[in-house]
Amino acid sequence: MKASISLLIVICGLTKALIREHFYLNIQKNWTDAQSYCRKYYTDLSTVTSQEEQDMLIQLARGNSIYKWIGLYKNTSNIKQFLWSDGNSFSYSKWQRGQPNNVNGDQNCVFLQYNWFDYECYKLQTFFCYKMVFSLVKEKRTWDEALQYCRTHHTDLASMTTERQLQMAKQMTVESQTESVWTGLRYLVGECSGSTTSLWGIKSHCQSAQLNPVVVERAIQTLTNGRTETVRRSSTFYATENKR
Repeated sequence: MKASISLLIVICGLTKALIREHFYLNIQKNWTDAQSYCRKYYTDLSTVTSQEEQDMLIQLARGNSIYKWIGLYKNTSNIKQFLWSDGNSFSYSKWQRGQPNNVNGDQNCVFLQYNWFDYECYKLQTFFCYKMVFSLVKEKRTWDEALQYCRTHHTDLASMTTERQLQMAKQMTVESQTESVWTGLRYLVGECSGSTTSLWGIKSHCQSAQLNPVVVERAIQTLTNGRTETVRRSSTFYATENKR
């Protein structure tokens, strides 16, 4: 059994931002097997980078097992250092008071309750996985250039098919270098193509015969007021991540 939760935004370096979707797996595995499972069916064991993300994972698993593996583990070559399974830098932490305490010297993995606890990696626990959904590529390109870039380096320009995805994309747009960000939605020869158009409030504009991509605007406005732009302008853009 699994459950999913709202998309989260994670800033990675200076060139792009990532939106991840987290899942709670109500099956028990040791930490290593949980990591393998997440890497096979999702992206990796969940990384927690903020209090907001911590709170969302708690909400996701509410009413289920007390102990849930996350992707944090101890560096065996430096017992004072903890690392994330996916390679993300370890900056945010939410340790329970007195943790990590490394009882018996073999508590090298971390589970989440309301806070974090170190624990023996061989113990069976439920766990969180995450899957990469979108990337915000912080390079200015025309829509056609963005499309080609995404199909070369990712999967495609992003299609946001739920209102929640659109909300989070609008939030992440604040981090971009331009006032608006390309998406994969466009309309052509009187018909809309790309994402579900009802989220964007542009059905009345779909009679145009010219190609007009749709952007997510940085400016504060009604959520469903997606705006059309010419192909020639340059903007940052959303890419759909490769699926595992």
